[in-house]
Amino acid sequence: MALTDDDVKRAVELVLNKYGNHLPAGVASAIRGKKPTDIVRLLPASQYRPQFDQYYRSFFAAINSKAFGVTFTLDIADDDAEVCGSFNCPAFCSPAVLNTGRLIYVNLDEDNTFATLCHELCHYISHGNFYPEFYAMGGENPKILEGVTEYLTRNLSTAVRDERARKEKYQAWYEAVTKAMVAGGQGELDMIRFALRGEYVALPNLDGVKPRG
Repeated sequence: MALTDDDVKRAVELVLNKYGNHLPAGVASAIRGKKPTDIVRLLPASQYRPQFDQYYRSFFAAINSKAFGVTFTLDIADDDAEVCGSFNCPAFCSPAVLNTGRLIYVNLDEDNTFATLCHELCHYISHGNFYPEFYAMGGENPKILEGVTEYLTRNLSTAVRDERARKEKYQAWYEAVTKAMVAGGQGELDMIRFALRGEYVALPNLDGVKPRG
């Protein structure tokens, strides 16, 4: 069944009920005051794919070139063919620094679910220091960001956790972050500080690019 604005409302409430108190002052209430369509655009593939194409070419490709291979990412961006013809990204969150300036785009013709919305909303509520700034530093940071975001996503509810695990969403990166957390004696509050408060947390053995200062 295709996702609806009611699914967006439920996902927003779940995410904010779990993490809203950890966000900077006023952010959770500002998000709650938005209409679903001001947060998530549920689009058929014909409308979604041009949006992803534009963001991939202008933002995602260069940043991901170290983590996923220069030839793969940049050759796709430089090719005239539609990006989604080379690989499918079923949903993404635009990289505005302010949470409330972001938009989530979801392809209704892909296998997206309520749990997908939850993952993208964890990107949406992330602090600007984490997304897009930490992500945009490149190197292994995109993998770390997705691993941390997936960790927060799976902690939302048993149902979300079980679906994401069953479908192995970002599984390798989730496992890498979880292993690093154990090695560093870190827990959920450390990941909340990192992703939602914008306080850099070093994760052992993941070779991320550390912010200066």
